[in-house]
Amino acid sequence: MKTCVILNPSAGSRDAGQVHAALAALEDAVVWPTRAGGEAVDLARRAVHEGEDMVVAAGGDGTIGEVVNGLAAALDRVRLGILPVGTGNDFARAVGIPLDLEQAGALLRSGAERRLDAVRICHEQQLCWLFVNVAVSGFHEDAQHRIEEQFKNNWGPLGYLRAAAEAIPAITPHHIRLEFDDGPPLELEGSSVVVANAVYMSAGIPIAPSARLDDGKLDVLLFRPANVAELALLAPLILTGTHETSDWVVHRRTRRLTVRAAPPLPFHVDDRFYTHTRLDFEVLPGALRVVAPEPAGPTEG
Repeated sequence: MKTCVILNPSAGSRDAGQVHAALAALEDAVVWPTRAGGEAVDLARRAVHEGEDMVVAAGGDGTIGEVVNGLAAALDRVRLGILPVGTGNDFARAVGIPLDLEQAGALLRSGAERRLDAVRICHEQQLCWLFVNVAVSGFHEDAQHRIEEQFKNNWGPLGYLRAAAEAIPAITPHHIRLEFDDGPPLELEGSSVVVANAVYMSAGIPIAPSARLDDGKLDVLLFRPANVAELALLAPLILTGTHETSDWVVHRRTRRLTVRAAPPLPFHVDDRFYTHTRLDFEVLPGALRVVAPEPAGPTEG
């Protein structure tokens, strides 16, 4: 089996020796390091062209997203492997891939495989991107970058929520219309929309606790406008994954979703930003062949 590893050398804060040992254990695998954001897409396309059977994304969630898009034309043929060396590793966490690099390497060598969903996001059905984890709206690009920097410096969900609370005053309420594949549309004021394929964001925040990676459904959460005091009450619910039924959140499940917003909602997906008056989401059931263990029970995460 031909295996290629696409390595993001700047991802996370793992010990270089551990990463090297994990890569060395993947015998006969060729390692291609990235040098800039976006390059993993081109390297994954090259791997497809050269006939690789498995492409391993060695990085964080952003690297995984780029690799998936590079494999888009060959998802049925090429398996996706994951070596979680990023900061958050939320997709790996949701799938059940060990965060310990030695154990993750052993899983890659085992060849265990699951079929998992992917999600396509399109602007006017032209500019499309595949993602596998979570799309989050609410913060504009400069604020989101500050939040991510705070999250990485403080490590973990509390750092993210602290930075998000500081940015709350800059959030503009939006008139949002959500259109589903079945049932009536929903129109109301909101501050943020989450479109989730998987459970976690920001190193383990269970932002969509009901999401499942193999059910052919998107979990959609609309957050009503909240001030800092209200966020202080909501934050513990988010951290414990009990917010879906709160008065601040509207939760729906669907195969396809259209989001219309005024002013336009800024969506953050795999380090990419989409700020449009309309965005379309569609789940692609079982589109990914992922080297991953079978779930231990009826729930993941």
